[in-house]
Amino acid sequence: MGGKQVTSEDILRARQQGATDKEIHDTVLIAAAFCMYDRYVDGLATWAPTDADLYRENGRRLADEGYVQSTTHLPTHRKSVPSPHRNAARRPERRTNQHRTQFSVRGL
Repeated sequence: MGGKQVTSEDILRARQQGATDKEIHDTVLIAAAFCMYDRYVDGLATWAPTDADLYRENGRRLADEGYVQSTTHLPTHRKSVPSPHRNAARRPERRTNQHRTQFSVRGL
């Protein structure tokens, strides 16, 4: 289902289940992000392993060791090179929107 296929009835059903405007907004934002990720991965012509056992093994390793240790078994192909910009003078942060954004989800 594409984003343009979300109807007013869909939003009404979400509200009837207790969803707030913020929760509906966040749901749409998350769905849009995953759409972008899918297109990005497809555009790079990436692939995913088809062996289900590999995913089970990785899942067990993540459950046991967490994400920090999950890549230590992988070979390293190159040394990390320090960024030439690491010690560059930083520009002061510029805040363009200091006001909290208010929004409302309306029927489409």
